[in-house]
Order: sequence, then C-alpha cells, then structure tokens
Amino acid sequence: MSQHHRVLIIEKEREIADKVRDSLENAGHHVEIALSPEVGLSIIGQRHMDVAVFDSELTLPDTIDTIEGMREGQPELPIIVILPKEKRAKKHKILKRITYAILEKPLDYSTLLKKIQKAWS
Repeated sequence: MSQHHRVLIIEKEREIADKVRDSLENAGHHVEIALSPEVGLSIIGQRHMDVAVFDSELTLPDTIDTIEGMREGQPELPIIVILPKEKRAKKHKILKRITYAILEKPLDYSTLLKKIQKAWS
C-alpha cells in the first residue's frame, strides 16, 4: 500500500500549480500550494510537510537561499526542484548536493509521483 504525504508545491503560475496539485491529490496526497517562495517558507515554518516541490526559475543564489530557508524550517524535508531544461545544466551540479531530486520541465507527473513515494520509503 502506498503512503500518502503532505506535499507543498511552490509554483508562481496558478494554472501549473493546480495541475500538479490535481495529479498529486488523485494519487491520494494532501497538497498545499504557495505561489511564491516567501509563502512557501511561511508554510514550512508553520506546518509539517513531508515533501516540497519547488519550481525554481530564480537565479541560483535565490534558489539556494530558498532551499536553505526550507532547511531551517524542516532540516529533513525532501526537496524536489523543477528546472527549465535550458537552466538545468548550470544549476544541476550545485543543486544535486542540497536537494532530494531535480526534475526537468515539462514535468512528467508519473516521475514526480515516484520521487515523492520514494522520498520516505
């Protein structure tokens, strides 16, 4: 039996966040959406989350700052970062050391579901 997790989606575009949420909720997960990194950090500071899915189109320093902020709130939180393909190569080397997983856009929902399940198995 698969486990259901509390997942935080940090995504600035509401339509994309809703699609990811629908996919994860259909798999039985409990999902919260933050439309900015600042709101995401606030949620992590207030409530326990099992996994964070962070769609980062920020600069590398801002992405790292956001991830460090998440770690301050929940040190063991698995963080899955979604990057545009063209930005992945530049950020991948650094981010793979501080995140649980890095996925590319366009997002493959089945891969995301597998990563979430595997994060706590």
